[in-house]
Amino acid sequence: MAIDKIQSESINLADTFAFTGTVTGAGESNAPSFLATGGNSNQTVTNNAYTKVEYNQEVFDTASAFSSNRFTVPSGQAGKYFFSAQLFFEDSDYEGKRLILELKKNNSGIKYNQIRFNSNNASVICFPAIITTLDDASVGDYYEVFMYHETSNNSSVLLENASTSYANNFFSGFKVSS
Repeated sequence: MAIDKIQSESINLADTFAFTGTVTGAGESNAPSFLATGGNSNQTVTNNAYTKVEYNQEVFDTASAFSSNRFTVPSGQAGKYFFSAQLFFEDSDYEGKRLILELKKNNSGIKYNQIRFNSNNASVICFPAIITTLDDASVGDYYEVFMYHETSNNSSVLLENASTSYANNFFSGFKVSS
């Protein structure tokens, strides 16, 4: 016997149900989504200037919305998005200096992570900078990652990691809800 209509008063929502058909309208698909890495080469970052981080290898991009190192919200896909970015930074002159990793929306900063160093006890340092955030996005909004450092020379962002199939730095995002 098929059930055509269920009254909410006659069903216990705490019970477990086994469905044999298709359930629609339950949850989000988390699309569009993307993951881009730096590929297999390092990027030089200018001292005392914001530099856009280059993500030249797409791991996946479900809506073809990632291009030229930026994610642009596609038509019909406005909503809340989760973004994350990470990079490894290498420099030998970091005492008293700082590094900023920043996520920009439409060329305006919305989230940053600042690291300041107080002592220089190694000749070269390699460390990660990480950003995660949620944002309410409209169609056409675009997101990019920039970094800034104030050492005495140009430094490298380590984009390659020989021990894994992904690079050390990445930029990713997905739609959470409408």
